[in-house]
Amino acid sequence: MYNLSKVMKVIESNNLDCLLLIGSPNIKYLVRSNFEGSIALITKDGSKYLITPFLDLNRALNYVEGFEIYTWASKGAEGYDIPSDRVLTGKLSDVLINIIKREGCRVVGIDMGYMEPGFKELTERLGKEFTLKDVTKDILNARMIKELDEVSLMRKALEITEGAIKEVVNEIKDGMTELEVAGLLEYHMRKLGAEWFAFPTIVAYGINSSYPHAFATPQKVGKEGPIVMDLGAVYSCYSSDITRTITLGNDPELRRLIEVVAEAMHAGIDRAGPGVKASEVDKVVREFLSRHGLKKYFIHSTGHGVGIEVHEPPRLSPTSDTELKPGMVVTVEPGIYIHGKHGIRVENMVLITKGGAEVLNKLPEVLL
Repeated sequence: MYNLSKVMKVIESNNLDCLLLIGSPNIKYLVRSNFEGSIALITKDGSKYLITPFLDLNRALNYVEGFEIYTWASKGAEGYDIPSDRVLTGKLSDVLINIIKREGCRVVGIDMGYMEPGFKELTERLGKEFTLKDVTKDILNARMIKELDEVSLMRKALEITEGAIKEVVNEIKDGMTELEVAGLLEYHMRKLGAEWFAFPTIVAYGINSSYPHAFATPQKVGKEGPIVMDLGAVYSCYSSDITRTITLGNDPELRRLIEVVAEAMHAGIDRAGPGVKASEVDKVVREFLSRHGLKKYFIHSTGHGVGIEVHEPPRLSPTSDTELKPGMVVTVEPGIYIHGKHGIRVENMVLITKGGAEVLNKLPEVLL
């Protein structure tokens, strides 16, 4: 079991009798495995339940320790090869209400920010039976500060991602499609140990690179413009996020722009550290780009937190008043997007330490 002490602090600080976690990322935070559609219940006295969908029961019993594990079925599970004493008969809402009442809970915390349509009836019934408190922000705040083992897993996820980029930089050729390049990146991430991808891999060439949220298309890459590669691996439930922009041609102006954007990123990293507001990092990056006449082309936030989810607090934006603290892992990712022409983005992951900021990346920013 992982991060239980932080979850117990959320229970204590909110005067909860128990905490109900419905968000898959928050359950991963405790069990380090993906159980979508499951619910975790932790009481102030330390009782811990994991209620899984029927098809995940045996996997949970094999892999999850420290929890009482059950599933639910409207008519029981007679005739199936699963432990009958782990099957609670009835609807999910009935099963949970019975457990909560048996534990003597009256005030129930829940991560409402992760509400899905399938849980609507559940929360409506819970609201009639108990006092509900939304503790989504408290859980996210707990997840913002990474422990050493969490950082270690993120280092590994990043190592996998950078290893894939190294391979593809040697394999990419003029005339390949964006989809082919994205496929190669994902193949190498898998080969190097990625469990999954943190998000759909972005490979964007030429005009497509001028869209911050581009996606890989059948368009062929060439020597006339930049190729933006934005990708991340998931390793033991933790994510990485990195962007590199390369060019197959010899355009000195394009190379200069890549270097300027990389320098803007490093200016932001140099400002990051404990006690610094996230907006300060963003401000430094924008001021650097302004000195090079590029500020108007930078149209998104400077960065975001990374962890179980690839996008989580804090945000490094002009309006963010979050104070950076040791243990936070954030991206710094300035980009310029010149409409109708091309775009460039460079992104590193940074660990906030007691003494400043540590760049987790090993891969150079300028590759070709």
